[in-house]
Amino acid sequence: MGFFHGKHEKVLDKKGRVSIPSDFRAALGEDLDKGIYAFASFGTSANSVQVWPALRMQRLVRKMDEKFDRLSLTQRKIARVVLSRSRRLIVEDTGRIQPTPELLGHAGIAEKIAFVGEGATFAMWEPSAYEAYDRALQAEIEAIPESETEDLLFSIVSGGDDL
Repeated sequence: MGFFHGKHEKVLDKKGRVSIPSDFRAALGEDLDKGIYAFASFGTSANSVQVWPALRMQRLVRKMDEKFDRLSLTQRKIARVVLSRSRRLIVEDTGRIQPTPELLGHAGIAEKIAFVGEGATFAMWEPSAYEAYDRALQAEIEAIPESETEDLLFSIVSGGDDL
């Protein structure tokens, strides 16, 4: 599987379907046939829909079962929010998906969708909401001292694994 990058705008058709960008379909590779999972975001990107390949979602559930403390109220809340909001979306042969009305409503999506790459996953946003979020994010990043951003990127790149 590749990775998801860039931003692509697509239009919903009259039936509420939309084509996943071709390079996102390529990034899914063989996982495309397994479908994808979409769930309403929370936290800083609450106005979006997170989209995960099926295998990544399956790993998340397995890790939750292995590592979560079932007595921890916080961990149960996180699991409940992610899993109860998740919907499996089938990718048609043409590369189209049909997000549920609830997911579209959560993100305020009516006509156009901005597909935003996030590495191992991607998100769906209402385009103007994403633009506002992106501008605010850019301002936050520009406020970070350059030495800190360089240190962060260096530590990621030199974390022991060759890229």
